[in-house]
Amino acid sequence: MAATGGFGGVEFGDLYDSGYIALVAAVESFDPEAGGSFIGWLALHLKTTFAEAGGYRSRKQAQDPLHRAGSLDVPMGDDEDGATLREYIADPVSTLDFERVEECQYRTRLRAELGTALGRLPAHCRNIIQRRFYRGQTSSAIAAEMGVQPEIVRKWEGEALKQLRHPRTSRPLRGYLTGRG
Repeated sequence: MAATGGFGGVEFGDLYDSGYIALVAAVESFDPEAGGSFIGWLALHLKTTFAEAGGYRSRKQAQDPLHRAGSLDVPMGDDEDGATLREYIADPVSTLDFERVEECQYRTRLRAELGTALGRLPAHCRNIIQRRFYRGQTSSAIAAEMGVQPEIVRKWEGEALKQLRHPRTSRPLRGYLTGRG
């Protein structure tokens, strides 16, 4: 039979590969001390492998999702030259790459909007917000570095947050809170 022909819907190349896999499994698992012949052991492996290749499965295998899986290269619809199932399934690697690019663009836009919002604040308020929320410093640490009382730092921080909440400043940032930025 030709290499491209099939046996009961199974291509010759697939049967050939299955036979090789059965041979390797039989060689690796044969125990001459257990009794029996190698030919009998090989026949059992070939029978099992060919049955699986032909679609005859045990009850346990029928429940296994990997054994129930179909080919991704089967044409969708009646047209043999049409699109295959593989073309409709997203590639997880490219999906991750796409998501990384989107996340990078999202962060770049958010950073620009935050920069604009912070640019509207007086310098001392902007300095405090950057230290508190970008660097994670405490009010006491900022006060010590600036040479002022911690209450003054908290007052300036409150003023800055109030200005950032103003609709003119906060409107462009609200989309980022809901993930639509």
